[in-house]
Amino acid sequence: MKRLKANHDCEACGLSEAARCVCLMGRGPLNAEMMIVGEAPGYREDDVGKPFQGKAGQLLDQLLEEADLLREEIYITNAVKCRPPENRTPSAAEIKACKQYLEKEIRRVKPKYVMLLGATALKACLGKGGVTKLQGKTLEKDGVTYFVTLHPSYLFRMAHLIPSVQADFVRFRKMVKGELENDDALQWTLVDSVKKLHRCYRDLDSVKAIAYDLETSGLHPEDPEAMIHCIGLSTPSHQWVIPLDYPGSRFFTKEAQRAVFKGLRAVMKGKRLIAHNGKFDNKWFRAKFGWAPYQTFDTMLASYLLDENSPNGLKHISKILFDAPDYEVAQPVDPLKVPLEILAKYCAFDVLYTMRAYQRYKSQLAKDPALVRIFKHILMPASRAFEEIELGGVYIDLTKYREALATVEEQRATVHQRLITIAQDAGYPLSINYNSTQQVAELLFDKFNLPIIDTTGTGKPSTSESVLLQLRGRHESRVIEDLLEYRRLTKLNQFLTSWGEHMGIDGRLHPNFLLHGTVTGRLSCRNPNLQQVPRDPFLRSLVTAPPGWTMVEADYSQIELRIAAMISGDVTMKRAYQTGQDIHRLTASTVMGVPMEEVTKDQRKKAKAVNFGFLYGMGAPKFKDYARDSYDVHLTEQEAEDFRTRFFDLYNMLPAWHDRQRRLARRQKYVRTPVGRKRRLPDVDSPDRYLSGEAERQAINSPVQSMASDLTIFSLVRIVKEFDRSQLQVVGTVHDAILFMVRDDLKDEILPEVHRIMTDTETVEEVFNTQITVPIESDMEVGPWGQGVPVEFGQD
Repeated sequence: MKRLKANHDCEACGLSEAARCVCLMGRGPLNAEMMIVGEAPGYREDDVGKPFQGKAGQLLDQLLEEADLLREEIYITNAVKCRPPENRTPSAAEIKACKQYLEKEIRRVKPKYVMLLGATALKACLGKGGVTKLQGKTLEKDGVTYFVTLHPSYLFRMAHLIPSVQADFVRFRKMVKGELENDDALQWTLVDSVKKLHRCYRDLDSVKAIAYDLETSGLHPEDPEAMIHCIGLSTPSHQWVIPLDYPGSRFFTKEAQRAVFKGLRAVMKGKRLIAHNGKFDNKWFRAKFGWAPYQTFDTMLASYLLDENSPNGLKHISKILFDAPDYEVAQPVDPLKVPLEILAKYCAFDVLYTMRAYQRYKSQLAKDPALVRIFKHILMPASRAFEEIELGGVYIDLTKYREALATVEEQRATVHQRLITIAQDAGYPLSINYNSTQQVAELLFDKFNLPIIDTTGTGKPSTSESVLLQLRGRHESRVIEDLLEYRRLTKLNQFLTSWGEHMGIDGRLHPNFLLHGTVTGRLSCRNPNLQQVPRDPFLRSLVTAPPGWTMVEADYSQIELRIAAMISGDVTMKRAYQTGQDIHRLTASTVMGVPMEEVTKDQRKKAKAVNFGFLYGMGAPKFKDYARDSYDVHLTEQEAEDFRTRFFDLYNMLPAWHDRQRRLARRQKYVRTPVGRKRRLPDVDSPDRYLSGEAERQAINSPVQSMASDLTIFSLVRIVKEFDRSQLQVVGTVHDAILFMVRDDLKDEILPEVHRIMTDTETVEEVFNTQITVPIESDMEVGPWGQGVPVEFGQD
């Protein structure tokens, strides 16, 4: 084994410890076909004089062995040749200083393939950033093929990414050996004639399962100018691509396209229909042709359900599972720049790997009946329900919206001017930027000498909302109060502006709800994010219903506390819910030592903070801040400690539940919800105490939050199935609440039925083979969102 001589000017790196630093060049055959580039030498490398010798080196050896790669056949080096002080990440200047030596190694070894481990290697070799986005991809430069993956040391902090990196090493070996799939994997036909279209129909009609995919001109099917460029279809043995709105298409006219869809509708009827993120495609079908395939299997949702920690994009899973080639087309597609043949081939690859993923995931899911139930009764029907929900959109009172935007902008400008005046009176320049945390910190702590309560991760004084809340009333200029109001108005203005940017031509918002958007199973939302709208009635009340309809918010009552009572088995909590007690009043009575009937409104508010704060085991110091920031409840640290002790004396089975969940996570590396959803926690074994502690915390709270979300989505699915859209239209979900519009003349008839569905535990027990041991309750408010009037339901 040989290595290159250093010939390395350490001082060029600008390292203060350069004189004591070993200039570590690579090791391995100088005629190696493969090269691996890491970051920089660590403590162990400095001692031994060889790259990758510490813990990261051991993991690298393991990855190489599992991929059937021999270390002695690979030239291994680092992008930066000297160990940075404190073993920190190399700076841009250090990468630049060492770049010439890395390039010298590459020229001397002349590898055909180079694996780049991490961001530093990617930056040094290709001048690019975004290592997580480029993971698993190949890039060409000067006749060398570069393959990007994560650095082994990163995996100590992100253990859930180990499987994807293991797959990357296998893929790298197959690439070197010429074993990756290529275009030969396709057996496809571009349908450019009526004769081929009929052949396509006959093939589709002869099989039981069909995968489909659309290539479109954008993301918004409700836009009348938006186009479906082509439709991809795959049977288990062949792929068909039908071009529509694309230059040269045989089926360019609307009449021809309607005929195509009529034929597809006939041959797809009764089939198993598979798509990847099929909700997106089906919204286009509905918007353009008033019909969509009844999707029975979504490979993106299956991938997510089988491993919520891993990426579930089709390109990623096709590479991981099937060694797919890098097939890409720049999005959005420009028909003037991308030939039809290229786009059609891209679409053919999509449906090919969708079909293959279906075959793989179907068998994997079948091994876990609980996951099958989640997939069958929650994810797939919810995906279908959201097709119409998202297309229907969120009704906004446009007159009030425009007035609100003008009002917020005027109020914000007024508060901003007051802040400018305060700064000028303090001798600060007119150009102060109140959106700059650094300038705000200088004003508050240098000019006004306010106490520094907290610092940022870099050690600078913090101006977070939590800090500002603690500083209220401490300066005669009321700068803190105005700054809090300025930030509140800025946030409202950002939401209002975002709504305007995302408003459809119908005057409605069309948010995209993601069933795969969080690791806990909770829905997420974007474009715009309806679930992050502040609890401000001024803003929320803009979401309402058109004439003849009424907006309704149906919210699960104390759902996390109820589910925690059920999972933990805590006798006191369960009895409280089973007998209809007010659990916040019960907590207030016990924790504060007052009779139940004498608990005041303020004491109940404190108890609400206690219940939600300590439910998952929060410590007293953190609870003190949580109660202050979330409930405006101010406690001393001793009071917080006393509250915590009394809380766990009252609900004395909660600590045993916490310990049980931690043990389950350490033993199984996952936990389950009562309906069967898994939360995988590979970081529970991480040597990083923060990561392992976070995994243990998730073992406690994820099953509760996930169960609450699944109950909400399951109710949404049942509501959509029960009522026609001419009677009731679901708008979406916000945490544990369902927003919907109901026709005015049917309101008295429908609302009790919605309440019945949401509180029906027998169906949940039957469908998911579980037991619900506490009553589930739902509160309902009628009227503009955030300003609704409560609805009372009688007890049977």
